[in-house]
Amino acid sequence: MKRLFIMVFIGILFFNCLHLFHPEETQGAIYIEHQAEANALYRLGVFSGTQKGFELERIPTRAEGAVMLVRLLGQEDYAMQSELTHPFQDVPNWADPYIGYLYQEGLTSGTSSTTFSPYASLSVEQYMSFVLRTLAYSESSGDFNWTESLKMGWQEGILDATAYNQLNNLSQFRRDHMVWISCLALQSKVKNQDYTLLEKLVEIDQVISSAAAQTSGLYGGQTSLPPQLIRSPGVYSAKNISELQWVLETALLNMEPEFRIYVNNYTGGDALADFKTALSAVQQSISTKTGIAQVYKKWYCLYSGNELEVTIEYVYSDNQYLTLMKKIKEIVNEVIYNGMSDYEKEKALHDYIVNNAEYDYDNFLRGSIPASSYTAYGVLVLGRGVCQGYAEAMHMLCCDAGLKSMMVKGSSIFEGKWYNHAWNIVRLEGQYYQLDVCWDDVIVPGGHGTLSYTYFNLNDQDMSKDHTWDKQQYPSCTATKFNYFVYNQQQVQDYQAFKTYLDNALNLRAAEINVRVVNFNRSDYGDLNSLMFSSGKVHRYNYSIDEDLGILSIFQIVYK
Repeated sequence: MKRLFIMVFIGILFFNCLHLFHPEETQGAIYIEHQAEANALYRLGVFSGTQKGFELERIPTRAEGAVMLVRLLGQEDYAMQSELTHPFQDVPNWADPYIGYLYQEGLTSGTSSTTFSPYASLSVEQYMSFVLRTLAYSESSGDFNWTESLKMGWQEGILDATAYNQLNNLSQFRRDHMVWISCLALQSKVKNQDYTLLEKLVEIDQVISSAAAQTSGLYGGQTSLPPQLIRSPGVYSAKNISELQWVLETALLNMEPEFRIYVNNYTGGDALADFKTALSAVQQSISTKTGIAQVYKKWYCLYSGNELEVTIEYVYSDNQYLTLMKKIKEIVNEVIYNGMSDYEKEKALHDYIVNNAEYDYDNFLRGSIPASSYTAYGVLVLGRGVCQGYAEAMHMLCCDAGLKSMMVKGSSIFEGKWYNHAWNIVRLEGQYYQLDVCWDDVIVPGGHGTLSYTYFNLNDQDMSKDHTWDKQQYPSCTATKFNYFVYNQQQVQDYQAFKTYLDNALNLRAAEINVRVVNFNRSDYGDLNSLMFSSGKVHRYNYSIDEDLGILSIFQIVYK
């Protein structure tokens, strides 16, 4: 199952091959100590388990260790998309990309020139060597010798004395120990750096989303692993609404279409009623963290009294979501630069959307708007959308660029009729501003859009002139500092000031003129033609006037 909020660290961990070598177990029951760590890795997308569950009692194989190493390096996507070769003739097809990557990078060797022995047992020293390599330690540089990798892990603080002694005296190395070491590695600092491996994967490599990392309990200042609510892949338990919400957020982040939640020990009241409440809260939480306006289309829940059997139909397919997230990264990397202020970042993202997407006007007129147009995927990948898609696209870009944003659902007036509408509120320097990217993509004759800043960082008073929303649900927007026209000194007080502003702009042969008049009176601007042509500089032009906000936009100016 691919994960919803993990970029590269996703997919089926090939621990579920049914033909893996299963060594004989030792006599007696095997005590599992690290179920919570397995749950954490599961939420990160690093560890999926098998049809039999996590199988923590089983001895891992060399192939499984190779998969874990590639994922902890954040290189799975690259390995899967590249045709990397190796000389080993005994490697199964599913493991080729992983072992090919490690071989090409000099991170692993075979048991002979032509064999890798993928199903042979993995030792604790071998796996600890893998972990040290993910933290940038190298045998070739003399950092360590694989036979003493455990000692190196202890000396570098990855293992404490208790962990070192326990691992150094194992009778058999099991998957239980492997996930334990992996969790310790994710929380350890990379060689000569101030950040941990998990922080590197989230913040630098960006192969794990911060939302998914936070649900693991290993990121974001949390010091302990979350409750052991995952019994096995797709099977959870919850005894109150708080745990139910945690389970639902984990499942939805993992994009699981079907899962079960055991509630036989539920003490919170009506589990089914709590399910509906928790699901609504999870939708809001995921939207805040990731920018996705709506995670699911439909849900079904069968309540038997002992368990909830849940089916979720998601808005995005795995492929659509991965494509969208890749596109978001590309856009942010393209338009956001070091040293930009938050205002400059917001404007860059706003301009990108308007310049690269268009309102799905034809389908709007026909009443045949496709589902994709209501999503960020439609706007950013397909280049066409409606208001909800514009708002979701802006929100997701803001989230990725580190800007505080939220989506607003309300209504707006168009040609005398009120329609459902969506837009954004952004936070700059502790103050909130209204932003409607969709309405800034102005449709001109012919159906094409043009860039406008009419709805760029308005206050509530101005936004209320043609938008309505439940003001109790959203923060108040009262500031004006970062309103486009105020910030760029394109605001004048009255008609006389406008004439002076226009004169100066024409003398400078401005390509476009956008100005806001605070004390606007429509009757004053009936002579706009005479003002433009009396200068003797203009051959032709187009213009638009927003009478509610007092904004004049003069564009497509052709000078003599």
